[in-house]
Amino acid sequence: MNPNSKIPALMDHSGPEPICIFESGAILLYLAEKFGAFVPTEDPAKRAECLS
Repeated sequence: MNPNSKIPALMDHSGPEPICIFESGAILLYLAEKFGAFVPTEDPAKRAECLS
């Protein structure tokens, strides 16, 4: 899934089609949005601060 085991990768098999995500930031954002936790959604300023 990830060549040389140098890049963090996640394979999500929970849906009808597997989803492969690379890089730690993308993985964390994917999980936060999937489970609706850790990243504010209502306040744009708080969301921007969290993503920074």
